[in-house]
Amino acid sequence: MVAAALQDPTPTNHSVLLFQAASGLLLSQIRGGPRKIDPPPYLVFSLELLPASEGVAPAHRLLQTGLCHFRLLQFDPVQRRLSAKTGLFGTGTRPTPLCSAALPLTPPEDGGDATGNEFVLGLSDGSLGILARGESKLSVTPCLRGPVTALAVTHQLGRAAQAPGEEPPLPYRVVVGGLQGVLKVLDPELAEFNLYKVEHGLMPLGRVRGYKSLCVDKLNRKVLYATAAGEIGEFELDTGRDVNAVPVADPDPAAPPAFLSQLLVSSHFRDQLHALCSHPFRQECVTAGDDKTLRVWGLEKRRLLTSIALPDVARAACYSPNGHIIVVGLGGQVSGDKRPQPRPLNGRVLVVSYLQGLLRIVHTAHNALDSISCVLFSPDNGAKVFAASLDFNIYVYDALNNLVLLATLANAHSEGVRLLDISEDGKYLLSVSASHREVVLWDLLRSAAVPDRDKLAVLQRVGLAWRVGCSPVGLHALGLHAPFAASAAVLAAAQTHSRSLQVTGDVFGRLKLFACPALNLAGLLPEDLAPPSGPGPQMQQQSLAALQRQARAGGFFSPCKTYAAHSPGGLSGAAFSPQDRFLLTLGRTDRCLIQWRLTPSQPQDPPPAPRLP
Repeated sequence: MVAAALQDPTPTNHSVLLFQAASGLLLSQIRGGPRKIDPPPYLVFSLELLPASEGVAPAHRLLQTGLCHFRLLQFDPVQRRLSAKTGLFGTGTRPTPLCSAALPLTPPEDGGDATGNEFVLGLSDGSLGILARGESKLSVTPCLRGPVTALAVTHQLGRAAQAPGEEPPLPYRVVVGGLQGVLKVLDPELAEFNLYKVEHGLMPLGRVRGYKSLCVDKLNRKVLYATAAGEIGEFELDTGRDVNAVPVADPDPAAPPAFLSQLLVSSHFRDQLHALCSHPFRQECVTAGDDKTLRVWGLEKRRLLTSIALPDVARAACYSPNGHIIVVGLGGQVSGDKRPQPRPLNGRVLVVSYLQGLLRIVHTAHNALDSISCVLFSPDNGAKVFAASLDFNIYVYDALNNLVLLATLANAHSEGVRLLDISEDGKYLLSVSASHREVVLWDLLRSAAVPDRDKLAVLQRVGLAWRVGCSPVGLHALGLHAPFAASAAVLAAAQTHSRSLQVTGDVFGRLKLFACPALNLAGLLPEDLAPPSGPGPQMQQQSLAALQRQARAGGFFSPCKTYAAHSPGGLSGAAFSPQDRFLLTLGRTDRCLIQWRLTPSQPQDPPPAPRLP
């Protein structure tokens, strides 16, 4: 087994390591290139390993390709040493080999000899480079208009696979993948044996950036492909037809049969992933991310149901109470060259129709001046939509009238608003700032913020009857934060529909399961809090901020169960599916949607009584 690793402190130098696959023993290693060569830096893009040749001292031959270079390595098993020889392009230019593959040599029992081509390289100028056995100079053949991004070589079936009366099969075929969904199958002479240009239902970015990996099965029937858009699928080698395509019903019986491509794996594929919402009554969920896609997932079969391209990156999404509409908030900060900051469509709110399994953008509203961080429907049959923005404001829209702006909740936050939750009766709205330092309660009947002295009374009155339960701050959330930890370290929270359990996800990728509420608040709050408008000893009551400061200082911390599945980039979202069948968690940087099943704990037998000697 051969691998490349960044072991040198210099970020432009890789090391090539050769391991014994059975035992994992490191046999030898060699530096990817000289330290002082600049340019080009010796970054390793691909490695290929040929089996040992026959002889007294068999030697493994390896091909190392990288930025504007390739090298031939040979391993001597007696001395356990790797030796390198720099390859020559044979042309005036030095294109970058993006991929490579080892070519099978015809064995002597099948009429072959020890000569022939040894490696094939896919170059950035669209040509294929062939290395003959024992040579170090490339023979270049034009192949594609764009770069060759993936290569695969079919397996050698031998004479046993040939049926009587049939022509002898080709020794091998080369499958070449490029940009815009172009695939070519070439014979040993690199002549076109077959040509496909089938999109296979790929996302636009998957077609633009091309195929990233190709693999042929052992019987040379199917090709497994992976694209830059996080898609993995299969197609037939001879025809290019999608192996997993399903027939589509057509009302016209005379029409030719139509098929819908089905991918094996589909995922978000760029930057970060933040938006997550479960369906109100079906076992489905919706996600939206920085790859400018909105995706609906089926939880029972664990597959993608449908998707749609968005005009810009999205950080928030929410189902309507009847599940027929999905509201999406656009905007967010993304890193990279030639990516505008701020985003041109920051602050847009999209209305996406979700009927008969199809997604369609039907309306767009633009009132916010910065990114939309959270969207929420009101519990009264979804008559209103609340959109939180990083411009410190909350926008209230009429969901039944093309998102006409009804009101703006402003002048309460001094930083961007990150989270929203609404009481089950629709009277109070809870908003949390990006740093979790500001928690504002809004009286929706008066469209005004609740005074600080009345917050505890309102929270106690609402209790656990919050519609989403996504806020990691509040009375139900006291005890969720580890002692002396910043409250902003908790990125996501969710409650079960039965209000018995709650979970949190932090920036370290940990998932914690708590009771709901996390603490018994009987001894922490006054026994009888006055209503917000009535008289009472308001100055003697503890404030919500004081309780939060006491919790962060280690005053109270609830016991929990901790689980780990996401990367240290953190959990950006959590939600429970209907009937609390599944828990869904979203990885911020790993862009993974993980599905958990809730199982009740089994009662344990009491420990046996100690025996006296």
